Amino acid sequence: MEFYKKASTSNWILKGRIVSKGIYDMEHSIVDGKDFVKITKNAYFNPFFEGFVTEITKENGQPYADFAELEAAVKDFFVDAPPYGEIYGANNLGTSIIPTGTAWTKATPFNANGLSNDVIASHENDNITIIIPGVYIASAIFSTAIDVNNTTLDTAVFKNGVECPNLHGQRLIVNANYISVNGLSGIIRCNSGDVIDVRCKYDAAGSVSLSTKYANLSIKYIGG
Repeated sequence: MEFYKKASTSNWILKGRIVSKGIYDMEHSIVDGKDFVKITKNAYFNPFFEGFVTEITKENGQPYADFAELEAAVKDFFVDAPPYGEIYGANNLGTSIIPTGTAWTKATPFNANGLSNDVIASHENDNITIIIPGVYIASAIFSTAIDVNNTTLDTAVFKNGVECPNLHGQRLIVNANYISVNGLSGIIRCNSGDVIDVRCKYDAAGSVSLSTKYANLSIKYIGG
């Protein structure tokens, strides 16, 4: 949840989302006969917002009449845990084909859904779909081998079919069929409905076989 002060008035505009009861807390009291609100992140932070309810403005520009109206408006902003989710694969998942070194191929080694909350984790579709917009940490780790020597394997996280440049890793495969690990982690901004997956390519001609032993793709909300 965020408060933006309007330049032309003393009122604050309420926007965004509070994503943990353990981090944010809203306190209500009566001061001078009026509803007073204090929102804090935790005991170690200064108040995130502190003021009378009538200082908070709705989208139509009108102030909230009382705490009951404000509470009804923000009750869905307080959730038990931030959005998160993962898909993974384990224990000799098998082999897939990367048909060409000139284009990305979607990684499909996932065979199970991990824990999730407020995202759609789908190992069947080898992706995670965002429900709540915001800033997320995306992470991927793959334990794989390919069947050719001296080639470079690229792995990247994609959002809606577009590569995330801060989530791209390379690995030099010196010996064919030698298992090694590639890990990626970065911060991305997502909208509702965005689809997150992982794709691979390499720098050799023709097709190669990609053998995956373990794989994980996860995402966690960190802010609005």
